[in-house]
Amino acid sequence: MIARGDLGVEIDTEKVPILQKELIYKLNQAGKPVITATQMLESMIENPRPTRAEASDVANAVMDGTDAVMLSAESANGHYPVESVEIMSKIIQETETIDHIYEIHWNIKKTFLESERTALGNAAREIAHGIHAKAIVNFTRSGYSALITSEMRPKVPIYSFTPFATTARKMKLYRGVVPFVMPFFTRLEDMIAYMNQKLKEDEFLFPGDKVVILSGAPGTTVRSVDFLQVYKIH
Repeated sequence: MIARGDLGVEIDTEKVPILQKELIYKLNQAGKPVITATQMLESMIENPRPTRAEASDVANAVMDGTDAVMLSAESANGHYPVESVEIMSKIIQETETIDHIYEIHWNIKKTFLESERTALGNAAREIAHGIHAKAIVNFTRSGYSALITSEMRPKVPIYSFTPFATTARKMKLYRGVVPFVMPFFTRLEDMIAYMNQKLKEDEFLFPGDKVVILSGAPGTTVRSVDFLQVYKIH
C-alpha cells in the first residue's frame, strides 16, 4: 500500500509523487498488487463533488498501473461516502477506456518476462487479444491463476471463479479481475458449464463470445497452472 499521508511524514512533500510512481512501477514489474491511498478525494469529506485536481490524481494512479485506489476519511466519516465511491468508480472506468495505457503497462512488464509464471499469463493475454476474445477466465483455489493473468494487464476483463469466499475477497484487489464464488466441483467440465451459465445469466457474456481459459486442472497442487483453452460461450 502506498499511503501518501504516511510517506509525507517521512519524506519531503515534493518527493512523494515521484516515489509513488517508482513504487507502482517496481511492484508492477514484480507482479505484486499495489494500492494507492490517502487524500484521493479529500474535498468530498465536506463537498458533494471532488476538485479537478483530485480527479486527475485518481486517474493518474490508474494510468501509472495501480491495482486499487482507496478512500479513507471520505467514506469513513465524510458527508458524502456513497457519492465518493460512485465518483471514484466513474473516474476509474473512464480512465480504463484509454487503450494505450495497456501498452504502457505491458512495456513495463516486458522487462520482467523470464519465468513459467509470466509466460503463462502472457500467453493468455496474447491469445485473448489475437482472437478478440471478450474475457479471460480462471478457475482457482488460491487466486494464483488470477494474479498471473492480472499482472499482464490484458485489455479484456478477467472472470475468476473459486469455491472459497476468502480467495474471492483477495482477488478483488487484482486489477481487472471480477471474482465469482462457485460450488465445489471435481471435474473441469462442470466448472466450465457453470461458468458458461453464470456469465450468460449475469449478462457479462453472450452466446458466440469467445473466452480464453487459464486454469489449474482439478486434482493438481495449489498454484499449479496447466490448462489453457479457447472456449466459445453457448
